[in-house]
Amino acid sequence: MGAYSPRDTVPRAAHPVINARAEALAEKPLFASLLKTRRCLVPASGFFEWKQEGTRKHPFYLSVRDQPLFAFAGLYDEGHDPAGTLVAQYTIITTGPNALAATVHNRMPVILSPESEETWLSGEQPDAAQLKKMFVPFPAEKMAMHPVSLLVNGLPADDERVVRPVVSLDDEYLQ
Repeated sequence: MGAYSPRDTVPRAAHPVINARAEALAEKPLFASLLKTRRCLVPASGFFEWKQEGTRKHPFYLSVRDQPLFAFAGLYDEGHDPAGTLVAQYTIITTGPNALAATVHNRMPVILSPESEETWLSGEQPDAAQLKKMFVPFPAEKMAMHPVSLLVNGLPADDERVVRPVVSLDDEYLQ
């Protein structure tokens, strides 16, 4: 994950660009060029955000109600590593938060409506009005959120435990 400049022969593994701000896409040379022809859908069942409280960060899982799979707006690029292997990477486009996400973070991924997905992937570059309409925060009333365990921060835990709700934020440290 993470975009890189077409001038690079190797992705910037040390500093990948994981998120791209929707409001700055056209201004940043890297993203402006990708916006023209390298748009993609990033499938998801939910996403994590961390809420800072004092010295602790609490993870939360956000999902779309009644939609087990949805798509983030993304941009992708390709390049070759030193061995000549093709490497593809993507960046998730973010926007300001809706009312629900704002309780834990100041940004959220752009979640495309099923109707917007086709426009996003079409060969035509969406105009400014279309982009503005697509890049709005997904409606808060159509989303769900709950605290999850700190297991989400660990590589060995790559299963349903990372999205399981915790009873209280103190419980997250016990699981």
